[in-house]
Amino acid sequence: MKKFINFECLFPANDAVLKKIFQEKLDSVLREYSCTGNKDLIIDSIFEIENLLNAFETPRDILRFFNVFTFAMDCIERNGMMDEINVADLFAISIIQYLNINLYRIFRDDDSSLLTYDDNTKSLRILPSYKLVFEHPMFADIAKDTNPGEQDISIVEINDVIADVFVQKQTIFCYVIWFLFEQERKDINGYSMRYPDSYFRYFAFNRKHTQIPGAKVRAIFSPTYKQLCEVVFREILQRGQESSFIHNIDKWYHEFDDSKIEILKKLSLFVSLLCELKPEIVDTNQIMRKAQIIESFMETYDIHRLLNKIYYNKLNSISSGSVGQEESEKKYEKDRDDFGEYIRSCKYEVNFISLVLGKIRIHSEHSLLGEENIEKWSKQVIDNFVVALKKYDREQTFFKNTLYTISHVAELNTEYWINSFEDYVLASPYFMDWIARVVSYKNNNFEWNEPLKEQLHLPNLGNRGIWGQIAANSIHCEDPIVKDFAKILSKDLKSLDRSSHPYLKYVEDYWKRNDMYK
Repeated sequence: MKKFINFECLFPANDAVLKKIFQEKLDSVLREYSCTGNKDLIIDSIFEIENLLNAFETPRDILRFFNVFTFAMDCIERNGMMDEINVADLFAISIIQYLNINLYRIFRDDDSSLLTYDDNTKSLRILPSYKLVFEHPMFADIAKDTNPGEQDISIVEINDVIADVFVQKQTIFCYVIWFLFEQERKDINGYSMRYPDSYFRYFAFNRKHTQIPGAKVRAIFSPTYKQLCEVVFREILQRGQESSFIHNIDKWYHEFDDSKIEILKKLSLFVSLLCELKPEIVDTNQIMRKAQIIESFMETYDIHRLLNKIYYNKLNSISSGSVGQEESEKKYEKDRDDFGEYIRSCKYEVNFISLVLGKIRIHSEHSLLGEENIEKWSKQVIDNFVVALKKYDREQTFFKNTLYTISHVAELNTEYWINSFEDYVLASPYFMDWIARVVSYKNNNFEWNEPLKEQLHLPNLGNRGIWGQIAANSIHCEDPIVKDFAKILSKDLKSLDRSSHPYLKYVEDYWKRNDMYK
């Protein structure tokens, strides 16, 4: 048989010919996989990879690469994942797969040896130890000019594959990897490869069982899911999808049908269910109360930062008098009304709302809720909590969980809290219990109760002065124990003879008689 060979595909072509073949093939693949709606954005993004065509010498190289890329696209489509990837990222990792299969395998099988998680951007970045290998050539030249005496990277102990890339000075890898993990791009979304929740699917062409589809998260945050939320949240937690769930909220909340206050309510329910079903996630050797667990989950999943972001005032970046500003103002007014009504209803988890408001309050000038409103609602949360506190019995009042809740509430407005707390203690039937806890007793020693001071959010310098004021204004001020309490507030406890101080005797009996560590 006669064998026909297309010699034009085997020999180098000029840049114009290569670019034309490349563009035609790329356009064909995107059309084949129904990417027509955002085809121009994808193409523009792909061409942000600098010196892209330098990866190909002949038309045959282009055809061979597109075999790799088309295979990946086909797998993605067959698994129904086309709406959950960034096509430009899939294109970029396919270039690495085509040019250097060993480097591709490191990204696929041993990503932690190349990448690290940046807690600020919530994304994957190149490890600092490899930054000089894969740094964008322009930035590398700037660094070299700035620090001409700086030595080149040592490749003695780094991975052989990466050392080979470095020695050969294959800059195409620098451009591609910079594009994937460092470059600022318009097309970055919640499904980009630089996010841990999406990384796996660029190699397996599917999601892990611990990952939740973005479409499902968007559906959850709609009015139709209001009655089903608890059932769905339990299912998410049972499948270990909580991290993926929070990631999807962070990336898609602007597309939710729910109002901001409904998003907040559903997140509050989600955190409560986390406490119920997965308290073991909190990595600690000590017993933690619900208030502490809620705080830990809020930190672990950055939920208060997320709500701070959701309630961010975008009007700061919109020109005055524009149509966008007027529309946003109307929405913000509704958001403020919703939040105020929620606070007045008292139907919130007090730890959750205190932590959220506390985070928003730090930069209240950037919040759409408004500084005056935030201050007003912070005081209302304190007032509502003090009303609830007055109804507690002795055991509930001094339960550790209550004291940790106080620490969250008190942080909203320390001065206002201290005034409210003073009034509360003076009228409390447990006045004597409170003053018995200002000093701790253990192993025959008396010490000022620092944990209580911190939980009540009392100042370091003014702590004893506040208790002195409470004692002086109390109806019990003539009681020998209370008078002695007021007297020793300015003393060093170790220098006191307990036999001559009825307050210390009272403290000793109280701490022996009660379980102080519930």
